Amino acid sequence: MTKEYVTYVEAQKRIRENVHPLPGVSMRLEQLRGDILLENVYAPINQPPFPRSPLDGYAVRGSDTEHASPDRPVMMEVVGRVYAGSSETPSMKADQCVRIMTGGRIPPDADAVIRQEDTDGGEEIVKIYKGVHAWQNYCYEGEDFHKGDLLIEEGTVLDFTVVSLLAGSGVSQVKVPKRPRVTLISTGDELRPLDSPLPPGHIYDSNLYGLGARLCELGISHQSLHIGDHADPVRMMVMSALADSDFVITTGGVSVGQKDILVNVLEELLEDENHSYEEIFYGLQMKPGSPSKLVMVDGKPLLCLSGNPFAAIAVFELVGREILAALTERPLPMKQGKAVLRGSFPKSSRGERFLRTRITRGDVTGGLVAEISEANSSGQIRSMLGCNGFVDIPAGSGPLTDGQEVSVLY
Repeated sequence: MTKEYVTYVEAQKRIRENVHPLPGVSMRLEQLRGDILLENVYAPINQPPFPRSPLDGYAVRGSDTEHASPDRPVMMEVVGRVYAGSSETPSMKADQCVRIMTGGRIPPDADAVIRQEDTDGGEEIVKIYKGVHAWQNYCYEGEDFHKGDLLIEEGTVLDFTVVSLLAGSGVSQVKVPKRPRVTLISTGDELRPLDSPLPPGHIYDSNLYGLGARLCELGISHQSLHIGDHADPVRMMVMSALADSDFVITTGGVSVGQKDILVNVLEELLEDENHSYEEIFYGLQMKPGSPSKLVMVDGKPLLCLSGNPFAAIAVFELVGREILAALTERPLPMKQGKAVLRGSFPKSSRGERFLRTRITRGDVTGGLVAEISEANSSGQIRSMLGCNGFVDIPAGSGPLTDGQEVSVLY
């Protein structure tokens, strides 16, 4: 192994260069979750597909109502009724009209619609108190778009507005990147599953659930597995997961301790001639999470995170999300900005460091405020509550003081 440590920015760049989108699949509209469209979609119909009424009232010939007023209403015979969904289109003659409801198909003999509020609401004979001109209150066929029009361009994010438009045009499925199958593996003899006794020297497995919940928040389904600190079983589980998944994430076992067996597993994979292996980075120039590693095994990303909870979530947010974005072509960027610090951090930072923080808008200026937790150890969980971003401390920085301007990611 080259044992090359890189900045998280360089790591993101290498991910974009080496992790490629999953193949496209056809997916029904009800299954979409903000996916990216992989094809141009053209309208299969005119929309609306027929002239329709935008309101409840009476379909008329505008010229028959020109002189209507409250003092001298125009009297018209009602010769039919049309509701939304009706297929019939009653014929009309001069001084005749058709009762019509919103969305109803306007008869071919009519060229306008009188609002119900401008009539006496008659069912057989109606009095019209206010005239309309031709094509008033009239929705033309194809008014929104015509058959064959480019409806949605390739690369569009399929949010609810786009899905609504597709559904309204009769498109039931579109081509999008395949949803990644992700396997999350926690390693460590000390980890215990929930709802089990906690023997001395053991802890509950928070990473498996915390990272799993974060994947769900991002709309990514996954399977969760746990295994102890034994190299052969870990290697077998990782390879099985890679065979069944598009992206594998491990937590624990990546540092230099005697039981940090992921390093040995990666060495074995490097020497295994039956599998392709490419190191993207061996570590990150940042705290927490510096031992994290990313390799490609048979073209699939294997991200090895620290077992410390904050280190694991920090690297997942900065690096893991970039991998998901590359696989799905779905943008998952973190915002960058400047904020006023609330609180202080007494340590100097020889390398780049990230602190968990709660980012809000200031009451007076409206600028960003970063309130850091007093507890910023990578193994502490409770202090992550309410945090929605990071303070990014550049390498070579001294202690941070209250009121100082800082860089933030959120």
